[in-house]
Amino acid sequence: MNDPNGPMYYQGYYHLFVQYNPGVTSGDKCWYHAISQDLVHWTYMLMGMLPDTEYDGNGVWSGSATIFDDGTPVLFYTGVTVSNSVETQNIAVPLDPSDPTLQNWIKPSNNPVLPNPPPNVDAGNWRDPTTAWKLNNGSWRFLTGSYIDGVGGGAQYYEVDPSTYTFTHLQPFHVINYTDMWECPDFYPIQELNNSVWLLKASTGGSDQYSLGTYNESEGTFTPLLYDVGQNGLLYDDGFNFYASKSFWDPVQNRRIVWAWLREEDNNATERGWAGTQTLPRVVNVVPFLPDLQGQKYVITMNPIKELEMLRYNGTQNSLEDITISSDLSSIKYTPLAVVGSAVEIQFNLSLILQTSNFDGSFWIESGVAVRASSLDNPIQEVTRVFLAYAPNATYQVGIDRPGNDYLSLNLTDADATLCLEACESDVRCVAWAYVVPGYQGPVAKCYLKETTAPWYNVNPSCISGIPSRGQLSIVSSSKSSTKASGEWVGLYLDTTQSTLATDAQMNVVGGTVLSLESSSFSSTFEDLENDQRQVSVSLRTFVDQSVIEVFAGEGLGRVAGRVYPTLPISVNNGAFVLTQGSNVPEDLVINATASVDSWQMQSIWTE
Repeated sequence: MNDPNGPMYYQGYYHLFVQYNPGVTSGDKCWYHAISQDLVHWTYMLMGMLPDTEYDGNGVWSGSATIFDDGTPVLFYTGVTVSNSVETQNIAVPLDPSDPTLQNWIKPSNNPVLPNPPPNVDAGNWRDPTTAWKLNNGSWRFLTGSYIDGVGGGAQYYEVDPSTYTFTHLQPFHVINYTDMWECPDFYPIQELNNSVWLLKASTGGSDQYSLGTYNESEGTFTPLLYDVGQNGLLYDDGFNFYASKSFWDPVQNRRIVWAWLREEDNNATERGWAGTQTLPRVVNVVPFLPDLQGQKYVITMNPIKELEMLRYNGTQNSLEDITISSDLSSIKYTPLAVVGSAVEIQFNLSLILQTSNFDGSFWIESGVAVRASSLDNPIQEVTRVFLAYAPNATYQVGIDRPGNDYLSLNLTDADATLCLEACESDVRCVAWAYVVPGYQGPVAKCYLKETTAPWYNVNPSCISGIPSRGQLSIVSSSKSSTKASGEWVGLYLDTTQSTLATDAQMNVVGGTVLSLESSSFSSTFEDLENDQRQVSVSLRTFVDQSVIEVFAGEGLGRVAGRVYPTLPISVNNGAFVLTQGSNVPEDLVINATASVDSWQMQSIWTE
């Protein structure tokens, strides 16, 4: 399975369709269909749509659901033709609209409603229609993804007449030069801001990227508030696997809910019998940014729906009081938790008091949880780590290579990393830099300036990397007056590098910076106690389900999902631990830690 499609609420039931391939790795795509009355417990229905016509016989691809004014739900979707494998846009309507479970769908005779692509768009590069929305003048609009030849990826703008199911292409809606094909676009108003701000999302370049901006109905245009789609790391999720998300408006709880496809990272789908899964349903909200971050006023949060708490059982509480961790953090310290299992939820809250005479050094500490862990053997055979990294000075990181698109490389005759930092600071195009020590790529030091940067890092003892101070995404409370902490951040990371003994699975460290709220209630805070002391309070919520890990930090400001492939039996690979580690820590650093961990095993979502 892959892309979520057509989520909606209809006559007492939530519906979710999913792009589904019965052959695991081969066969024609169709739509799987499941229903729920609470978004937690689900029942599998008949197959939603099959590839059974000329215009979709090579696959029923992704799409959305729209409920028009007469209350009729209509599915918009992309079909691939049998005769020449080109993409068309089509619709389906319920056979019996009075059936709240919507078990059967029919395809009207006027399909394909859009048989040909827009101008300058190849017939294989336009797909994935969005949910339609109603303008103030009563007309309806929707988008599709596309790639404009010689230009770049973007969204196309259409009008639909629900009385006749007539579809008309109007114009390109929003296009960004030199970008990849846009798939699975989404476009919706932000209710918390009285619909004055809209969110535009595209699945492109391997991730789900978004922008917040204004929508001009009369001109059919979108204008970003500051960063456009894909700029400055505005991602739905910082993991590799999160893609092709789809949202809908929940009229019961008045909230925006999003699902996404979590892709595989191994090559064993045929042997396993399945491939791909869906994320937990997440609630999307928008919160204020810190006001001094280049004018970006808002950023999104995502949190699991509250109803998931119904799945909890066998809850345990762990209180780790007055733990003193010495400055020797060269190896990971593990503290076992009571919870065990392959389907668990862990709520981790940590308070650290750090004491050192050198808060200006480039050191960081990491603390979080280890899950799907085989044992406390040294070394642990299989373990997945979820942690928050705190850096008192985030200007640079020693021993870290930051990936990104290099637009300039420099040879440094003077082996000084600060020269690379200064070069990046002086160039507005630079969003990140990486310094390579002499002897690693030649006799002299290298400096790479990057116009994009990835939401993960690579450990490399020969590198130093960082981001310019103008680009710092600080999580310091806005009420804090101390300038000492102005460059501090907390990074959220998922480390799968030791998650499996298998050799064919992709294993890496992914994550990103947890951003800042204006509100002082933000759950990651910093305080200066004395000149040589600092307190850091952080929270972390982790869901584990067999091979799926989803993590949320800082009230949903940090989000990362991933896949793991443990090879050991679940009876062995089911441990959970609190972990702490550090890098480049000062010799006189002393850490006093207090942690509380609430954890639960989780029940199945399937009712039958």
